[in-house]
Parts: sequence; structure tokens; C-alpha cells
Amino acid sequence: MSIVSRHSRIRALGLAALLISSKASAQEFNVDAEPLVVSEEDRAEQEALRDAFEQYGSVGFMVLGQSDPQKVVLCSEIAKAHAGMAAAATDKSIREARFEDVWRFEQRLANPLEDARRELGEEGFKEQQYQAAQAIGMLTMIRDPKAEELYEETGDLMFAFSGSLAFRCGQILDDMGIPRVEGRPSAEYIAQKTRYRWRGLTYDQVFAETDLGPFAKDMCVEGIAPDFSDAPFDQRGNDGMSLLDWAIECNDRASFDALVQAGFDLNAQGLWENPPLVNSASKAKIWFLTRLLDEGVNPDTQGRSDTALKRAYNDLDAINAGDTSRVAFNLLRSRGASLSFPNFHRSIWSEWAFRFPTPILENWDEFDSDAVELGSMISFGMSAGWVQEKHLPAAEEVVKRLNRDFGVCFPIESKPDSEWDRDERGFKVQTDCPKPD
Repeated sequence: MSIVSRHSRIRALGLAALLISSKASAQEFNVDAEPLVVSEEDRAEQEALRDAFEQYGSVGFMVLGQSDPQKVVLCSEIAKAHAGMAAAATDKSIREARFEDVWRFEQRLANPLEDARRELGEEGFKEQQYQAAQAIGMLTMIRDPKAEELYEETGDLMFAFSGSLAFRCGQILDDMGIPRVEGRPSAEYIAQKTRYRWRGLTYDQVFAETDLGPFAKDMCVEGIAPDFSDAPFDQRGNDGMSLLDWAIECNDRASFDALVQAGFDLNAQGLWENPPLVNSASKAKIWFLTRLLDEGVNPDTQGRSDTALKRAYNDLDAINAGDTSRVAFNLLRSRGASLSFPNFHRSIWSEWAFRFPTPILENWDEFDSDAVELGSMISFGMSAGWVQEKHLPAAEEVVKRLNRDFGVCFPIESKPDSEWDRDERGFKVQTDCPKPD
């Protein structure tokens, strides 16, 4: 079966998976509509897919109708993805513990994978690998109770996803009669596999086009830092990765401190074209964020598209963990980070304007940015229904204050940015708007 037809299955029955995993029932939906007429053929397929999901979770959708060799190839690709996620943990002891299970998974698949290669033929085997890689991407669209369970245990979203797929493959291999593997991997295997990987890439891959590899090789080892005295700090690896970024990504505090002592420019552009403070603006990297601020880095540091403060407000590490404490945001504020910014769209005001403007009122005394731009965004958010209902009174009050304190007239004319007159700071000016008394 082609990947296209499998994709159409997922699109058609993704809702079914959602209903199964959330235990929703028809009584929960108040829909006044004619019953949907379903053919016997469609009904049979829906039942088969439902059974597959109940038996093997999200992977059940992919293996339905597959031959045993095809199932083995899919699980081998899942094993690769799972190994990549295991190697991404910043704590070396966690990586080592995870790779014991990864090794057993890989060993269990070793002989069946060779059998599958012979049965499918080289061309068929490569095609099935491609199909399997595509399938893994599709599986991200489907909730699986096992993934949610693993996320509760680990707090690692991506590892929970790959771990749930590996668990489902274990069930499939059990039912195929493929024996489990006991024992532990060799020390050499653990040493090789548990070297920190960033997005699946090892240090030599990230810094392949630079002279930074010999220095990065000895990093990401707890408590040990290489000698950086001769390191070419101006060079960058994949996606702008610097040695300092590498230390931050793998939580290598010793190397971070050594790089600071060696004179690394803490304001230099690095990963994703951002300076280190912006890339450190999350709860997960709070130690590095604190150290950078202690070293005198400006808390209002600007990145490619955001300030550090705006990045901290949208802390994905905290959001994925359901954490609303805003630790990084509050730290930056305590060190003097401003809510305003010369570029309005890079400031926190633009973040608040469209949907939840209550914090604008709470911090009104600090507003010192483009008042016309704020008024335009907040009035558009209200008219488009984007402002949450509980924030509507705040939005209406902000509109009043923009008129009272900044002389902004409503409605605000809609025209291209290039056609606006601007003041000496580059903020929009309404030339035909009466000035307040």
C-alpha cells in the first residue's frame, strides 16, 4: 500500500484515534444532524483500524495489512529514531540508561532485518525504508496513550514519542514470535552511542566544515573542559552553532565557564543567528541564562527575530511541561529587561496585543513603544474575535488609554507600513488625528 493511501487513512480516522484515546462518547457532542450513512466496506475498514489502534496504538494504523518483513523494516526505522531521541538527553546518566534498552531493541531486530532484506530484495527493502520513514512523520499526528504515559514519567516530549513507537514495535515483535534479547551492551557501545547528539548529529557532524571539532570532541563530559586557548571562536557549525552554544545545548557547565574565561564574545551571534542570551532564555537553561547575566550581558539583548524577554515569555520547554512559572521571564525582568523595544513587533507588547491584553494594562506605566501599532493590533484582534472574552474589558480600556495618553484615533486607517509617517524613533504617526489637550 502506498504512503499516499496510508495518509488518507490517517486523515480519515485520526478523529477515531482521538475518540478512542480520550474515551469520548457520542453523548458529549451536541450536534443536530442527519446520521452519516456508512457503507459496509467502510464500516469494516473502520472497525479494522479501530482494532489495530487498540492492539498496537498509533503504529497499528501503519502495520495493518503489512507483511512481516515490512513490519520489521518499519520497526528498524523506529529503532533509529528512538536511538536519536535517547542520545539527545543532556544528562549522561540518563543517556546511558536509555541506551541499554535501545541496544536490546536493536539486537532483537538484527537477524529479522537481514531476513527482511532478503525477502524484499534490495530495491524493495530501500523502498520500504523510505515508506517507513514517511510513516514515522505521520505518526506525530496521532495521539497515543503510551506516549502520554511516557511523557508523564520523563517530561521529555520527543523521547516519549519515540519510546511509545518502540513499545508498540515490541508488542508487534512479540506477536510475530521474535524473541526478546536480554543482557547488557558493551562499554564500547555505550561510550560510542551516548556521546551527546544535537538533533541527531554528533559533534563531528555539526562542526564538519570548521576547525572546532577537536575542541567539541572533549566537551559534553561532566566536570571536564578542554583547553580553549587556541580555539577559533569566530567559526560556526551547522545552523550557526558556536562552541558556547554547544556547551549550552548539552548542559556542559564546565566548558561554558572555560569558554568565558578564554574570552569568548558573549554577545556574538551563534545558533539560529541569535546571541547566547536569547538561546538561553528558558527554564531548562536557567543556569546559563543566569551566568550570562552575571557576566554583564544586556538583559535587553535582541536576537534574529525576538528579544530574550519575548523568547522567555514563549518558553517552549516550560510550555511543553505545563509550567506557567515563567522563571526565565521573571529573571530577565529582575535584571532590568524592558517590556518596550524600539522594534514594536519584537517587544512583548505585540505578544499581548492580539489575544490577551490584560498584562498591557497591568504594565501600562512602562509602555514606551509604537502606540499606533499597538492600537492597530489590538483593535484588529477585537474585531476578528481573537481577543479572549475574559480579556475584552482590558482591551477596551487599552483603546481608551491609547487615545487619552498618546492621542491615538480610532478607527485606525489600514495602509501599508511604507505609507505611514513616522516620528524620530520610527514610530507611526497619525498626521490627521487631533492632538489631545
